[in-house]
Amino acid sequence: MALGGRAARWRTVATLLLSAVLFGSGLQTLPATAETPVAAPGQIVVSPRDTVAVASWAPVASAGYVVETATSPDFIPATATDVSSELAVLSPLEPSTTYWVRVSARSGDGVRGPASEPVSFTTGERRYAMPAPTVTLDSLTSTSITPSWTAPADGLRYEVQLGKDDSFTRPTPTTRLIESTSTTFEELTVGTTYTVRVRVVDATGAPISDWSVTASRKPAEELPLRVGSFNVKKSTQANWPKRRIAVAAAIRDEDLDVVGLQEATPHRVKGGRRQYEDVVRVLGSDWALTDGVGGGPGEARTIYNRTKLTMIDHGYRTLSGSTRFGVPRYAVWAIFEQRSTGKRFVFVNTHLAYQKTAAASRWRTSAAKQIVALIDSVNTDKLPVIIGGDFNTGAPRNSSNGVYRTLTGAGYIDPLARTGKLGAAKKLTRANLRTVNSMSRKAPLNPNRNVIDLLLVTPMRVAEWETVARLDSSGRFVGTIPSDHNLIKITAYLP
Repeated sequence: MALGGRAARWRTVATLLLSAVLFGSGLQTLPATAETPVAAPGQIVVSPRDTVAVASWAPVASAGYVVETATSPDFIPATATDVSSELAVLSPLEPSTTYWVRVSARSGDGVRGPASEPVSFTTGERRYAMPAPTVTLDSLTSTSITPSWTAPADGLRYEVQLGKDDSFTRPTPTTRLIESTSTTFEELTVGTTYTVRVRVVDATGAPISDWSVTASRKPAEELPLRVGSFNVKKSTQANWPKRRIAVAAAIRDEDLDVVGLQEATPHRVKGGRRQYEDVVRVLGSDWALTDGVGGGPGEARTIYNRTKLTMIDHGYRTLSGSTRFGVPRYAVWAIFEQRSTGKRFVFVNTHLAYQKTAAASRWRTSAAKQIVALIDSVNTDKLPVIIGGDFNTGAPRNSSNGVYRTLTGAGYIDPLARTGKLGAAKKLTRANLRTVNSMSRKAPLNPNRNVIDLLLVTPMRVAEWETVARLDSSGRFVGTIPSDHNLIKITAYLP
């Protein structure tokens, strides 16, 4: 046998022996023809969006690549994807989330080489078809918050969350799915700050907009009480069908809680309603009368906003001696509870005889005394009191005026009095106007501040007195003049 033949034979034997040893130890060698990757891919670049990213890298000799994606740098757990080119689409991903990616080359028989160095990237914020709503918060009571929000389009559904911080995690937020653009969360804790956010969802509850910017506030600890007195002029005079819109607009625009109406007569207007019912109808379903339509109390009627006040009790009393001066005159009263604070108060409304005679003046003083006695009899809990009305006395606000002397002498305070004491208004708005305008386009001034229309209070904080009139820069009424009297208004805080 030639030397070369013996050498070849020994090489074959040695190879077989080595294979047997390796096979017995559980190790295998690749066939001589295997394409074993020797290098990890490099130059990895990732382009992320909100729920998808594209990764690319420099090519190496291989039959394909394995791309691993994870939310932690140790890649536990990881999602692996096989690709045949130097590019991979990573999906689905979570918006606003940091990920890590690494790439391995693999041979034709599936053996993977070493992985590349990990590269991190962060997805963008989620993109939605709808813009997020804009939220505002209101509070009508000390234990409720009412969020309202803009509607990106008609006919949408919304998810609303109420929590105690911006994380909306602890405690678990209160969540509602509704189709309106406002809701009220009740039975909240007094003095606690709450946070609200809203997003648009589809019929299945899946979001189709981002969350709104969060809005935060506490339930109302104290809300003002806005009280008016308004002689609205009889419906048989001065084009009531046109004026009633202006009357209601004046009340609505001032955001009043309760209003004493005078000359709101039982006379039926177009549509079959009495005049005071017509005022309530135009104002809307939030408003109500304290008294029904049967029996007294004539044309002195009290109306109130039921979303702000709850009526506890009510009644009226005929003012003795009034029939000598025409129709019977009444004082109507009601006890209300302010929904925002749970505080109660008494409101009294009246309209006294108008005659300018000594006898009528004496009777008005008598009527004022009767009103004081009425309040004493119904106010057994010593609640705060507000008196409003058309007192029909043109005398100045001093002791020479019997009505004024009687009421202020009984402890009722005129907010127009500049005493600086509790009950005096801190701000006066158009107090220089006469409350009787006589339907004159030029609003008449009232240098003496005589007593015609009046609001008086027991000691309480009064932020503002206002004679309500829509005037231009020359002092002339703008639009329809609601009545021959101006609405008067106080903004007060119950003690």
